[in-house]
Amino acid sequence: MASNAGWTRQQTGQAWATANLAASPRAATSEWVTITVSGQQLKAWVDYPLGTEKASAVIVGHEVFGLTDSTRNTADQIAAMGYIAITPDFTSGLGPDGTGDVQTLVASDGQTSTLLTSLSDDQINERFDAWVDYAKGLSRSNGLVDIVGLSWSGGAAFRYAQSGTTDVNAIAVFYDVGAPTVTQGCHRNDGLTDYPVDDIRVPIYGFYGETDTRATGSVPLTTTTMAAYGKFFDPVVYAGADHAFMRVGSTPTANAANKAAAQAATTRLQGILAASFAGSGDTGIDVDATVPAAAPGSLALTVAGDHVTLSQAANAGDHLRFMGQLPAVTVTDSRSAQQAGAGGWSVAGQASALTGPMGTVDADNLGWVPYLLTTRPGLAAGTSAVSALSGGAGLSTPATLASASSAGRYGSAQIGAGLSLDVPVDTTPGTYGGTLTVSLFPVD
Repeated sequence: MASNAGWTRQQTGQAWATANLAASPRAATSEWVTITVSGQQLKAWVDYPLGTEKASAVIVGHEVFGLTDSTRNTADQIAAMGYIAITPDFTSGLGPDGTGDVQTLVASDGQTSTLLTSLSDDQINERFDAWVDYAKGLSRSNGLVDIVGLSWSGGAAFRYAQSGTTDVNAIAVFYDVGAPTVTQGCHRNDGLTDYPVDDIRVPIYGFYGETDTRATGSVPLTTTTMAAYGKFFDPVVYAGADHAFMRVGSTPTANAANKAAAQAATTRLQGILAASFAGSGDTGIDVDATVPAAAPGSLALTVAGDHVTLSQAANAGDHLRFMGQLPAVTVTDSRSAQQAGAGGWSVAGQASALTGPMGTVDADNLGWVPYLLTTRPGLAAGTSAVSALSGGAGLSTPATLASASSAGRYGSAQIGAGLSLDVPVDTTPGTYGGTLTVSLFPVD
């Protein structure tokens, strides 16, 4: 193989990241760990938050040239938010007899990008599964896990979502192409334009640089495809930013656009992680779900929680956007064919205005993107409810969360939705709260 000049050049040019890691208050408790999967010794850097209390975990993936200190620096920023950051070396275990890591493979004239792109989706998914299981089993873990994928690992994480995993709460994809077009990893030369999304069961958030035309050019098609299948995908394109702006925007010589993008993306990511992990430690807007009494023993609705705190994700220019996740809604239909006839059921939601100490935010500013956590024929997610500031009516009028025909109604079905609240930038500061009523109806 050719020598991996890309890894060497990147690593030697990241003295700023190496210095940041050495000065980190978490350096003393961070460590390299090794696990064995399918006979391969997999390595990862684990960065613990300060303190001893339990915390959620974030798997942080590296770029195609391998794990360098810039990715570990991003992981340390995530650990500073209060999470356990686990940064796998995806080249580890790819040497002789299942050994090796990015440094030893480089030393033996290995080529990181060739090694990584030779791995199939199943092999990468097996590694994601292993590190997610590892994260859940840590003594300091509370059992909640998200994934942040940078460039190559962002595309890999998007494809991992298609495995149907529900073991992670959310996936953040940084500057890589998402389905249905796939031009990365083992598919980089396949020219795929029909990679499936039907089994995705977790929300995906996208981070893209405006000048990165390869990745950013795929966003419109990914957005429409995900929406067509009722899947949650929320991309943001950062003005003037290049590919890998989290890395190049953190260097001492970063240009203004990349530096601004790295800072804005870090703030957005912090809000997404907080919302994904139930918003602990954030202030925000309370949305309560009031569940009506269910029909006894036949057609019932339950909600995994009755409280949502929305976290500010981005300043969209003329308005602020707050994001969150609707607690999982479960519909259980045990009605006989005689009871249900040829009908099914429908779940709808409608919001009240959100009130605060100095005024109100109209219900049409709250929207959602429904998606199915249970997929089978006859089940369908509702269409997106777009906020008034984005040209829709939001949840001021009843909007369908999901529906089932007679073919898909029987048994239990779980539904989720990404919530978004748009408020004008001149809204009076304060905490605003309202009620989102979720109702279940039999359909003839």
